[in-house]
Amino acid sequence: MTSGPIVTDKGDSDGCAWGDFNNDGLLDLYVCNWTTTDWLYRNRGNGAFERVTNAGLGELNAVSVGCAWAISTTTGGLTSSLPDAAAGGMPCIATG
Repeated sequence: MTSGPIVTDKGDSDGCAWGDFNNDGLLDLYVCNWTTTDWLYRNRGNGAFERVTNAGLGELNAVSVGCAWAISTTTGGLTSSLPDAAAGGMPCIATG
């Protein structure tokens, strides 16, 4: 991959996690940033990714230092856990 938002977006990225947030069978990417908002990229399935800004997960404004995906026992969907360094390392939970 040499072009597109995953390559060209610039930030102080500290971690990332792959997970299928929209249940389309393709791995999507969540990127944690220290000084800018976090980013969620949807896998379009053709070798390209697009930045998602309206899924309730992308654009989280926290001092994120890492993230992980897990299956929610409540909804059955993916849940993202994002440790927020500004909150003393307490996790911010976002459910997709």
